[in-house]
Amino acid sequence: MMFIPRNTPQRGNDRWQIGEDEVGLHEGHLVIGARVARKVFGNALTALLAYYPQRHTLLLARVSDEAFKSMHKAEQGLLKVRNARGDLALSIQAILVDHQIDETDRLLPFEAPEGSRMLLVHL
Repeated sequence: MMFIPRNTPQRGNDRWQIGEDEVGLHEGHLVIGARVARKVFGNALTALLAYYPQRHTLLLARVSDEAFKSMHKAEQGLLKVRNARGDLALSIQAILVDHQIDETDRLLPFEAPEGSRMLLVHL
């Protein structure tokens, strides 16, 4: 019997996987579990993102969020559907390189405040 620690993403058939309620970093991409993705983005496949290096925090919201646009100097990113479950992936390679962030594949701490339709990811 093999023990897989909870904080380690599972690898099945060489396919990196996370839970529906998790967010992780994999090969320069932010991978957002399906349940978190639906809560924050609904059916949208474009996101706004803003990185704050002093807090090591990446903020994401729907591209239609006018309040987010006015509060943050945000860029747009394309959300790609990763699997049939509905996990989403977003390339953040430029942020990782520009801010010398550890690129190791791992689960990431995050917050998705109720009612805010925003995702805060700690890199």
